[in-house]
Amino acid sequence: MNWPHFLQTSGRALERLAPWRVWTLVLAVTALVIAGDVITGADVLFTPLYFVPIALGAWFAGPRLAWLVALAATSTWLVVDRLDHPNRTVALHAWNLVVQALVFSTVALVMTRLRTALSTERAGRADAERDLQHAQRLTTVGRMAAGIAHELGTPLNVVGSYARMISNGEITGPEVNDTARIIAEQTDFMTGIIKQMLDFARSQQTSSALVSVVELVKDSVKLLSPLVRQRQVALELVPAEQAPRVEFDVAQLRQVLSNLVMNAVQASRPGQCVQVRVELADREPPLSVERRARDWVVVRVKDEGRGMSEEVRQKVFDPFFTTKPIGEGTGLGLSVAWGIVQRHGGWIDVESAEGRGSCFSVFLPPHE
Repeated sequence: MNWPHFLQTSGRALERLAPWRVWTLVLAVTALVIAGDVITGADVLFTPLYFVPIALGAWFAGPRLAWLVALAATSTWLVVDRLDHPNRTVALHAWNLVVQALVFSTVALVMTRLRTALSTERAGRADAERDLQHAQRLTTVGRMAAGIAHELGTPLNVVGSYARMISNGEITGPEVNDTARIIAEQTDFMTGIIKQMLDFARSQQTSSALVSVVELVKDSVKLLSPLVRQRQVALELVPAEQAPRVEFDVAQLRQVLSNLVMNAVQASRPGQCVQVRVELADREPPLSVERRARDWVVVRVKDEGRGMSEEVRQKVFDPFFTTKPIGEGTGLGLSVAWGIVQRHGGWIDVESAEGRGSCFSVFLPPHE
């Protein structure tokens, strides 16, 4: 049995239980240990066993339950000590009682402090990860700026030209209405592009929802279309016919997909093709993934670029690792994407060889 994975999975399952269920479980374990202690009278054996409910209470329910179990353990130990050793003096009973109370209280105190420290560390890490994701989104926006500027250039020229023609009196009568309609259409087009950029860059709280992966891939491809045209790269989308939805944070999944597609486009030369495919796959997940199912929604982003060596492939998800020139990459995009996908129960796989391009596969658990 893989004990580290078993303990990690069990801990996460307990953390998801309702508080009253945790209390019930801890008190039930305490009752079993007390019963065994009273029946057998083996206080030396059962003293360390009391550490189990005390630790569970402190870790998953807080100090109140831990101190309650410690009090119950101390009281039970006193009763068993008096029954097994009736000839001991009161002073000796009192001394043993103090020792046991200190032992149980110390365990409760240490576990409570450890849990508090872990909660604080997790909160700080979550804040840092949100800041890192936001910074990466802003970096991605900067890389998209040239393409977006090119995309806005044409409608701005149209709007400016028609506005000057109306102002100079070159367009009059019924033609003014048609011209105004064209100006409004171009303005709506530019507003849509700007809104997509703002939605992508805005820092948002994590909020999971049922997401259609196919529709989100289409939106991400549409957002990156100016960059694709600018680099003269073909972009092929192959959606699955019936891909189930996934439970994911929409902004974060869009960030992952946009980053992978952008990397593929930047790795391609003019005339090459980037393929984005959505499909279902039967795959055994790695041990780091909690979910053990075999059915996954997979988004594959494949390019025809120069590919990677095995040494680079093994480091590709390391923070701050990049093969791009200085100023063109932070080395954070793929590491952030990996963290996002892993927190949502999936993982990212990469296949690549020098001269043969790369294929990044995002495995997402389907909504049950």
